[in-house]
Amino acid sequence: MQVNLWDLHHDKVYIKFKDDFHKEFFDKAIAYAGSQSKLAKLLSDSGENFSKNFKIDQQRISFWLHNYMNLRLDVVLYLSDMIGIDKISIQNNLELLKGIGTSLPIKDPKLPFVLTPVMANIIGKFICDGCILDSSHHYTSTYNNICQELIEEFIQEIKFAFGETQVDCPIVDGVIRARVTGFIGYIITNFFFFENGRKVPEIIKVSDRDIQCAFLRAVFDDEGTIHHKVNHIRVKMKYPMFLTDVMDMLNKLGIQTSKLAIDKSKRFGRPLYYFVIYGKNNMILFHQLIDFTHPRKKQRLTEHINRPVKHVSYKPGETVKLIFNTLQERPMTANEIGNQINRSKRTVQFFLDRLYKKRAVSWYPAKRKFVNEYVWQIAA
Repeated sequence: MQVNLWDLHHDKVYIKFKDDFHKEFFDKAIAYAGSQSKLAKLLSDSGENFSKNFKIDQQRISFWLHNYMNLRLDVVLYLSDMIGIDKISIQNNLELLKGIGTSLPIKDPKLPFVLTPVMANIIGKFICDGCILDSSHHYTSTYNNICQELIEEFIQEIKFAFGETQVDCPIVDGVIRARVTGFIGYIITNFFFFENGRKVPEIIKVSDRDIQCAFLRAVFDDEGTIHHKVNHIRVKMKYPMFLTDVMDMLNKLGIQTSKLAIDKSKRFGRPLYYFVIYGKNNMILFHQLIDFTHPRKKQRLTEHINRPVKHVSYKPGETVKLIFNTLQERPMTANEIGNQINRSKRTVQFFLDRLYKKRAVSWYPAKRKFVNEYVWQIAA
């Protein structure tokens, strides 16, 4: 997948040539027409859209000739066909590329724009913590994050994939807002099937593993959470179709996930959807194929992977018997029972719930000032 200069909308793109090529181009065009005034008349009478959109006279030709004005792409392609200069030569000799109006330029553009792992990561960033707004073909392209490392990576990737361009990074309420030229938003929206997070672009889903993994790394950097104690990675978002696509991509990579679940708490004003990746083998494979750029998440993943696994097995019914015998001594909380019999609070609570259903134990609230806790005892 690649986007060449001539794939762009010819009436919405402006260019500037490198000096030597610019001179060669207009020398040939004026020689073909006979003079600047005749070239102006030739273009004005062409019947092409540009001849209807703006006035073409000798003054405009002079401005173009002296490189005072950027050239609209449809004018350039019309002249190049007329004087026999191929499109590849046009593309290889650009000094500047920009959109309409006040769109900031891209200097030394990296045409053709290709779907690489870097481009896939940029697209993932815009989908998750970024935003591309299209207002009557005037685009606003922003990536927001509090992580300085992710902002720096985004800026480097933009320049690597598109070319040298200005990136403004104001900080609003502690969030860094990296804003790039709207022309980049135009390219991603129109040629890389960007839909602002509703689903994973089809060209990503059918691409090779490196491109998919780079896209997924952006998703998990922005939307993934990894607890310092609980051994799983979770992604939570408002778009279930997008998460379903992500889960399918992970499963095809051999990384197993939970089923898609819904959080109805509405803490964020709406229900959210989520899934988790759990199990050491899945965590290791995630680390090998995708990993994090986010430094804190990356460190936690490494800690989880390097944490030794305790392989402890007990005889059937052993834990239940220990709990029951311990409660015969005196009433205790689940945490106190766990400390007594060397089991986790979660394990103890699991078996207490089973005993409670069998009416073998009962509970009453503990007297705690700030914490809700229960004291368990042998049922009367």
